[in-house]
Amino acid sequence: MYTVYKTTNIITGEYYIGVHKTTNCNDDYLGSGIHIKRQVKKYGKHNFSKETLFTFDNEHDAFEKEKELLVIHLNEKLCINIASGGEGGSLFKGKHHSNETKLKNKLGSLGRKYIHNDNESKFVKPEELQYYLDNGWQIGRHKKDCNFGRTAWNKGLKTGNQTDEHRKHLSESLKNYYKLKRMM
Repeated sequence: MYTVYKTTNIITGEYYIGVHKTTNCNDDYLGSGIHIKRQVKKYGKHNFSKETLFTFDNEHDAFEKEKELLVIHLNEKLCINIASGGEGGSLFKGKHHSNETKLKNKLGSLGRKYIHNDNESKFVKPEELQYYLDNGWQIGRHKKDCNFGRTAWNKGLKTGNQTDEHRKHLSESLKNYYKLKRMM
């Protein structure tokens, strides 16, 4: 069974319309759109309500109904859908760049150089290069490989109740991983 549903943020009033294949209309699925996912992460699942608008036996009819509804709702301020509905996903999905576009992208990066200073690295155009060199920048990548100012994702996290043997195994695994990565 395919459901056309509307998920509403109870706090902001914003809503998302989507299609979901399910055997249970009352499951906890709220949507897969980027904005609805971000809102659920920010506000928590408990701040959303979902109502089933229509049920269908086939996918095609469900997507057509979603498109029909989004023609009406997409321009409303509270609607957080970003596309006109249907199959969902990236609008570029299944498409390819033309040879002309590929060439344009390649030509745009020709002549660019990596430069760095003590705080950051950049990939600059040839006409900008002299300006940066005159202001103390150097050609090449920084030895820190541009990770300036970034905090490690696991900084401050506790490793929990792990045995010394387990910690040693993790350490060795990471060392081997980074050795292999440097070889590539």
